Amino acid sequence: MPLKELLLNSSNFTEVLNQYAVNPADFCVKDEDLIFSRLKSTNEDVFRETILIEGLNDKGRICLIGTVYGNFDKNIAVFELESAEYLKGDTVLC
Repeated sequence: MPLKELLLNSSNFTEVLNQYAVNPADFCVKDEDLIFSRLKSTNEDVFRETILIEGLNDKGRICLIGTVYGNFDKNIAVFELESAEYLKGDTVLC
């Protein structure tokens, strides 16, 4: 299960999205494929990874930086927000 899906199954992550008015369809995890393949190659079920999430809301593009803690075996993840900042410029995500 990709990181995005694991995060969307997490109630605390959806609360973060709601706090910043980001629609669940309007975000992506930066370098998700690379992170996911590296995590899966370790053959560890439990993981911890610092990630950058880009999302869109009414104010523009926002970056959420934090740590995701998860368990592939149980398909769960928890996101711990460390910082958020709005970006100027194009609205290209990831």
